[in-house]
Amino acid sequence: MSQHDGNLIRRRSIIQGVGASVSLISFPFINSAISQTLTPITMAIQWVPRGEYATYYMAREKGYYKERGFDVTFKHMLGNALAFQALSSGNADIIHADLLQMLMLQGRAPDPQMRSLAVVGDKLNISLFFQKGKGINKPSDLENRTIVDSPGSTAPAMYKIFAKANGFDPNKTVWKNAAGNAKVALMLQGEADAVAIGLPAKPSIDSKLPNGQEIGFFTFGDHGVNVYGDGLITTEKNWRERPDAMKAFVQATMKGCKDAFADPVAGAASMVKHYPEMDRALSVKELDLIRDVAIGKTQKEKGLGFHDPVKFKATHDVVTGLLGQPIAKPSTDFFTNAAFT
Repeated sequence: MSQHDGNLIRRRSIIQGVGASVSLISFPFINSAISQTLTPITMAIQWVPRGEYATYYMAREKGYYKERGFDVTFKHMLGNALAFQALSSGNADIIHADLLQMLMLQGRAPDPQMRSLAVVGDKLNISLFFQKGKGINKPSDLENRTIVDSPGSTAPAMYKIFAKANGFDPNKTVWKNAAGNAKVALMLQGEADAVAIGLPAKPSIDSKLPNGQEIGFFTFGDHGVNVYGDGLITTEKNWRERPDAMKAFVQATMKGCKDAFADPVAGAASMVKHYPEMDRALSVKELDLIRDVAIGKTQKEKGLGFHDPVKFKATHDVVTGLLGQPIAKPSTDFFTNAAFT
């Protein structure tokens, strides 16, 4: 048996338990959906095509959306703000976007109300990447160092929680701003000690390293920042007027996630076929990383996509407390687990 075959068997055994609920749930309208005209669904995804989003392409490749009566179109956006704009304007039915930023937006502009239908980032995957061999071995070594990030990022605020959890003073770290496509280069060139960027960027960063150079990283979600990352988000209007369709879309998506996580090579292939400019090997690694981001303790117990109400409230509390953005409604108004019952 090859190493890939062995890894595949192990992944499937892990994912089988997590995704078991997906195959057990049915909805009354689904059985007749196949024979009906397909309903168009547009999904906006927060960023450019990368392996971390291959789960959606896997669901479409396997026919899971079509089985439920959907003709799904994906639109890749250049950031969360544009994804939320697409949802608010009616140019997308559902989006993959950051839950912290959703709550921030709902505090500033509560109309239209939005709701998360499934968690796809159980842990916050913002990570601090640094060059090894330069004295950074534990989180507190970032004191008196420089971190570079893009303007408007929530990373500096989350860094305060990270620092408190790891016993050091966040005010002793200096933050620099740089464009999103330049900040990694600044870290690699030694103009900053670390860079804040999502964990799925690791394979791409690794590919740019010269021989003998290694990077280390601290992921916020693994080091005391216990808030949610990304979710599948729709408007309250969509949820109230089309609950069966929204539930069915989520269930089809979770089946695609289960399959892609069990076999990331096939998962990546389902996306790369549409974007031949993508690096297949990097896409597999990105998908591998996002599997561990998507599946936390709650998802292992309850199934892929399930929200922990306590953790969602903690995410809400970070926005109203640490980030200083008042939100008129309670955390329970911004998520539902109804797709999993």
